[in-house]
Amino acid sequence: APKFKEASKYNARVITNYQVNVNPGSPSAPKSMAVISKSDINAGETVIWKVFPYDAFDNKITIDDKSALYNTADFTSQRVFKGEGNDLGVFKISDDKQYYFVEAVVTQAGYHTFQAFYKGELITAPSAKVNVNALAASFVDSSLLKKNKDLEFEAPVEKKFTHPSNTAPTFMISLFDKYQNPVTA
Repeated sequence: APKFKEASKYNARVITNYQVNVNPGSPSAPKSMAVISKSDINAGETVIWKVFPYDAFDNKITIDDKSALYNTADFTSQRVFKGEGNDLGVFKISDDKQYYFVEAVVTQAGYHTFQAFYKGELITAPSAKVNVNALAASFVDSSLLKKNKDLEFEAPVEKKFTHPSNTAPTFMISLFDKYQNPVTA
């Protein structure tokens, strides 16, 4: 190991100070972070999907509309429900220029997974699932069904049921909310 002399033995003085600015590089999908605003909502509510861009060296990127490093269109996202992905549209830039975001109104009950990409590469997302709950049953959107001779439930024809007079009919009510989500009693 090299040996150093005591600093006090030297007559050191500062000649010039230099300031070095390190600017972040291009975004990195593995280092960037995507988060969802809520993990549990009711049908018809809005969630906000946010992407915080970082470069390959974990430097936070402040988003500049005029940046030459990347284009907002390089960021894409989708919502996956029952195996199908739906594009969420164009990301907007937050007022404080710290993240990209897209708002989504989700009406289908069940679990939805949100995904974000930078140039097609999946961005890290520790919380990307949203459980959407059905609303209260809507009388207008629900159905009264009658068991037919084949023992299947069917809707009325022209808002009327016909049934032989010698047996009692069996009815079932199918409850749905205003977004056509099944509602359990």
